[in-house]
Amino acid sequence: QGKGGAIGLKLVPFEDAIALTGHGKFHHLLLVGCGLCFATFMFQSLSSSYLLPAAACDFQMTVQDKGLLSSMFYVGMICSSHMWGYLADTYGRRKVLLCGMLMDSICSFFGSFSHTLWLYLIVRFLNGALICPNSNVLFAYLGEFHSSSTRTRAIIFLNISIMLGATILPGLAWLIIPQTWAWELPWITYRSWRLFVIVTALPGLITVLYIVRVLPESPKFLLATGKSQEAMEILQRIYADNSGEPPESYPVTFSL
Repeated sequence: QGKGGAIGLKLVPFEDAIALTGHGKFHHLLLVGCGLCFATFMFQSLSSSYLLPAAACDFQMTVQDKGLLSSMFYVGMICSSHMWGYLADTYGRRKVLLCGMLMDSICSFFGSFSHTLWLYLIVRFLNGALICPNSNVLFAYLGEFHSSSTRTRAIIFLNISIMLGATILPGLAWLIIPQTWAWELPWITYRSWRLFVIVTALPGLITVLYIVRVLPESPKFLLATGKSQEAMEILQRIYADNSGEPPESYPVTFSL
């Protein structure tokens, strides 16, 4: 008999607790959310390859400038990767993913109005720095909702989103960048490649809304930071979503 007179409840390690939640609806929704995160990362990392020929005219870029623009995203990732790992372990995986994607999308929106090459280089550096959690923290976030029996398979399926992102992006570039319209602003001529920058940032906003509405914080992180009650509520929710049973019927009182 467990606490409060409940029958059949037991004390188990976290790996057993997450395994007892089963595998079903919740994990499918989780995979969709993480797939959107990864596709967003692919959009941002590859977008320069498509807009470079058009942006080169507006910024009057040399060969060296083109190389610099192509590399700034990855420089931002390298410079920020350790920081995001620390923040994810301190404040939570979900918060880091949400903050990074939201700030990245905002940065891209304002970056589309850049009037000099150096300003846009800074924007691309920030894009790489801010979207970095989608390539490192994301795997920890996904894995901590799975038991050892399903974790590897989930990560393999997550990588399908790389192919989806890499397939959709050139289609968007083909539709948007060749357009010849121009919008005259006081400091720039706003052309189609700038709209492409905004469009590639939209998946980040969509993913933020999805995670806010659908996905919780990692229960393993909550348990590690002493928030055992919140972790238990999330485990109960996962169990209910997967099994269709009431959350209260989840057969664990506390996980170590």
